[in-house]
Amino acid sequence: MGFKHPFRKDKTVTRSMRIDKGIDDILKREAKKRGVSVNTLLDQYLTRYAESYRFFENMSAIVLSAQTLMGFLNFMDEAGLEELGSTFGKERPFELLLKRGVQPSYEAAKWYLSKVLGAHSGWFSSSINETGGKELIHMSHPFGIKWSRFLKGYFGSFFGEILEFNPEVQLRSASVTYTVNLKDIRKETV
Repeated sequence: MGFKHPFRKDKTVTRSMRIDKGIDDILKREAKKRGVSVNTLLDQYLTRYAESYRFFENMSAIVLSAQTLMGFLNFMDEAGLEELGSTFGKERPFELLLKRGVQPSYEAAKWYLSKVLGAHSGWFSSSINETGGKELIHMSHPFGIKWSRFLKGYFGSFFGEILEFNPEVQLRSASVTYTVNLKDIRKETV
């Protein structure tokens, strides 16, 4: 995706560990089902823990199924969800980046968006593509227009209030796309 990962050091280390045979059997089956090695599977799980899940342990965080989330969304109005997203977006991403030891920036925002909220937390699937001096940040999800409104408010506040730029936004029932003029970002970092 073209951004620097805040934790990677491009070096690997070898670790030996003992695990229960039953757990090893599960890991082998899961790795085979996914078409990867057990080592790759464990690396994915450890990365998810290091980047995201370890911060949930003292936050009273919960995991909701998509069906439960949809049930909550159905009881809220679209404008209220966008306002709620905007309220949370003013502080939560900033605080959660700092909690991870990552200084808030556009690059950090892309990492947080794609890895922490996208890949690790299941808020959406994301893609970030550069074209013609602009970057398209696309977030697609199966949760409907109300979730799109929440995401629009959340990232609109984060980009506008914390990172001090306001990208164009396109809202759809199953996606939100931000168009970022890279000239604006490069001015901020010079």
